[in-house]
Amino acid sequence: MKWIQASLPIRDRGLVIRRVTSLALPAFVDSAASTLSLQADILADCAVLDSNFLNLYLSRWSTQFGDVPEVWPTKQPFWDRPGVLADKALVETRALSRRHFAGGGAPTDFDRRRRRAD
Repeated sequence: MKWIQASLPIRDRGLVIRRVTSLALPAFVDSAASTLSLQADILADCAVLDSNFLNLYLSRWSTQFGDVPEVWPTKQPFWDRPGVLADKALVETRALSRRHFAGGGAPTDFDRRRRRAD
């Protein structure tokens, strides 16, 4: 859990020590999406079908983070931010559950009943 928190951006209370596993998918999708016109120019005389890899990874990104916009953003933060937010939510959820388990959270019905019995 600490490694996930360390991988978050500073504004999200992290140290920006990025994990390759969380960076690979958005980096590839951004790179491929932002160079589509260049790829088309280079491969204009080639009998090449659409990028099966790009479609595969766009599908994976969509499965994890939601719909892919019709006009693909060409900046990596767009592709990267949903994963960062998911990691941030995971860290915050774990921190809250640890705090509650340690007695620092809001009282539960069990806690209230126990206090009444005392």
